[in-house]
Amino acid sequence: MKKLRRTFVLGLLAFTSLFALAELKQGVDYTIIPKPIASENPGKIEVQEFFWYRCSHCFEAQPLLDQWAASAPKDVVLRPIHVMWPGRTDMEGHARLYLALKETGTLSKVHAKVFDATFRQELELRREDVLGKWLTTQQVDANKVLGAMKSFGVNAKLAQLQKLTSDSGIDGTPTFIVAGKYKLIPTAGKSLADEFTKLTELVAFARKQGAGK
Repeated sequence: MKKLRRTFVLGLLAFTSLFALAELKQGVDYTIIPKPIASENPGKIEVQEFFWYRCSHCFEAQPLLDQWAASAPKDVVLRPIHVMWPGRTDMEGHARLYLALKETGTLSKVHAKVFDATFRQELELRREDVLGKWLTTQQVDANKVLGAMKSFGVNAKLAQLQKLTSDSGIDGTPTFIVAGKYKLIPTAGKSLADEFTKLTELVAFARKQGAGK
């Protein structure tokens, strides 16, 4: 992992490189989704990451994604979006948690920590009693978050999340969409660092197309 992170840090220089970025090909490197995703950050190039808190690939990518976002240009912003596939009752608890954290303004505080709790501590945060105790250890108002998870507002947003997942054609996690339009196509056999370099190139491509203006 240390070697991968060193490789990744070097890859971040692509953001400020004076050399031309590789030419991306539609249908090979990216696809254009039929229904664009509305941005929550007007005037920015929004990178939407569709993830699941129980996805091991998302867990592995999270530290590198945090570094990538921290080193991104000022016109780029990362927006995590929890997937919600129809009929996936095993996914609903995590999706509700994501929505409740967002609703209560605590998502950025504990987002990465949810992955750590799930994979490193092996906590079942879909259980209300376990989640409540864990939130308290993170100095987060457990009653506020648990209440939000059951609220009418989160119920409505859960349905919207399911529609957004379907409309965007998300069939795996993590999936990245740039500027609500350009969906990154993973390259078989490539490392995480390579994929983030490719994501950087897709951001640059979207900028050339006028994204973020």
